[in-house]
Amino acid sequence: MIVGPLLEAPADPDAVPSSPEPPTAMKTLLSLAAALALCSAPATAQTASSTTFGTGCKSVAFYAKGVPTVGGSFALELAHNAIATAKSIAILHFGVSDKTWLTVPLPADLGPFGAKGCPILCSGEIAFALVLTPGLNLKVPQVVPNDKALLGVTYYNQFLTLNVTSTIELASSNGGKAVVGYATN
Repeated sequence: MIVGPLLEAPADPDAVPSSPEPPTAMKTLLSLAAALALCSAPATAQTASSTTFGTGCKSVAFYAKGVPTVGGSFALELAHNAIATAKSIAILHFGVSDKTWLTVPLPADLGPFGAKGCPILCSGEIAFALVLTPGLNLKVPQVVPNDKALLGVTYYNQFLTLNVTSTIELASSNGGKAVVGYATN
């Protein structure tokens, strides 16, 4: 799993790069998209879709606003009002399967980590930590490159939340399944 910030600080703060270099995490996302494209059967008339599946726990709900269209954008949203504190983060993970993660069958219960009844619903080959604001839903914009090789790529995602108060509380959202395609008219 790859976990990291979207932006990286330069090694030498006084140095000015001669040409902009994409952050490592962005390169990783593009690499994952290319790998997913190679693993998926190409489609010529694929319709974009985004659905949710499974059930999360502790009032954490995930949904998509829009669908992943080639050259378009949409957003992932996490409703977490009941559990967010001033010291809360969300982990958004993206994966290629809702059946297994490495050798672990899915869904997998987070009970061994103190979150009995909270499932992991999809693999997490890439994950990002995001700060939650109490009382507000978290919106994560997504941009799909204008590359027809991505047509038909299917991927999964899910949010995990972590609250740090006097104890650490872990929760999970429902899962999302997306298929990159063309917009329907």
